[in-house]
Amino acid sequence: MKYPAICMLMSVLFTHGCATVDVTQDQKRIVKESLTRTGNPVAWQQTAEDHAQTKPMIDDLLKHGVTREEAIRISLLNNPRLQATLESLGIARADVVQAGLYTNPELGTLLRFPANGATGTNTELDLFFRISDLWNVPLRRHIAEVDALRMTQLVVKEVLQTAAAARDAFDDVLLQDALHQFMTRNVALFHTTVEELQVRFHAGLVNDLDIYLAENVLFDGQVELARIQAKRVTARTRLLETLGLDPLANAQINIHGNLEQLPLRTLSPEQGWDIAKRHRVDLQLNRLQIKQTQHILALQKSRIFGDVGLGGNYTRELDRVRSAGPVLVLQIPIFNQNQGGIARAEFQLRQAKQQLEATELAAKQEIRQLLAELTFHETHAQLFRDKMLVAQQNALAYVERFYNTMQLNSIFLIEARRRILDTQQGYFQALRAYRQTESTLQVALGGQFPMDANIP
Repeated sequence: MKYPAICMLMSVLFTHGCATVDVTQDQKRIVKESLTRTGNPVAWQQTAEDHAQTKPMIDDLLKHGVTREEAIRISLLNNPRLQATLESLGIARADVVQAGLYTNPELGTLLRFPANGATGTNTELDLFFRISDLWNVPLRRHIAEVDALRMTQLVVKEVLQTAAAARDAFDDVLLQDALHQFMTRNVALFHTTVEELQVRFHAGLVNDLDIYLAENVLFDGQVELARIQAKRVTARTRLLETLGLDPLANAQINIHGNLEQLPLRTLSPEQGWDIAKRHRVDLQLNRLQIKQTQHILALQKSRIFGDVGLGGNYTRELDRVRSAGPVLVLQIPIFNQNQGGIARAEFQLRQAKQQLEATELAAKQEIRQLLAELTFHETHAQLFRDKMLVAQQNALAYVERFYNTMQLNSIFLIEARRRILDTQQGYFQALRAYRQTESTLQVALGGQFPMDANIP
């Protein structure tokens, strides 16, 4: 019966010796997480063939212009920083494989030659297996597996941050395009106003001050337009970088969208926390840290006897007498019972549990704060759109009517147009602030912002 048992043991050992690093399951897991949290898949371009398969997908998305969701999808397919982070999955999986390998057996040989003229050779052979691996290796593998899960969550965090960066960059392009379009119209209006005042000046209806004031407003508008144009180029460059595209080759990428067309969303703090406690990445990391520390504690307790070796010894004496027998090597835990290692793991476990509680409190505070900011920016944008812009447009219409009938001078017209310009810019900025806060909240929730507040 002993031979089948030995064969089985050797089979297990050789099977572990043939272990390979396979990241297929890790790749499937991260794709599923990305779909659940962002609504878009992530592509891990490990080889040139993977890159060749991804490129046509990106080219197709770019062909007819890019929407906000398409920008997010391209970034998850092609962002170079994300691709670098995805390689961490392979590193973590390699650590799991290495942690599951048994220590190679040790073979020792001792040859003694007689010094007094006798003949023959005294030979000793020792073969040792570290049998403590039988209980230590599974524990080490459990620790490495949890670490691989932690790395998956860190990659998920990078996925969320990449999607958020794509949203922010896309919204910034929308903002700068809207400001550029609006400012271009206003500069043209200021230019027309200067021309009209010059005609009236030659007719003796206005004085030099009117001309100077109008020209100053025109020059200020031209400077502002140039500044917006520079920001527009910067915003597009940032978007292309987030999408992993060459700014020189894709400088004319078309953008489809409007800040005003994006839906406003509502969510209560209780609904936000219900989502976050199940999906938020830092909470998942803290829970995995507790699980990993529990495995570390079990490993430290198993190492009271240190490394235990079992093997055999073969000896041939000078008189050719042969002997063989088993050898057991282990530490006697008299002085060192790994007290420090066990205590350290226990402290780490308590620390991990306390960190989870602290992270939960911080998460609740962050969600409540972001929801309050979101409500403010929503109210701010609605006031600009429904009240302030309407009031400024009515004031401008009033001034233009009386200006055309020569009952008001140009100072009132210039001031009215400047005020409506400032109000319109404030409205765009309020919308942009709302989108930024919404994107930050989406990351804080750990995934996709629900379209319906009643759907977790």
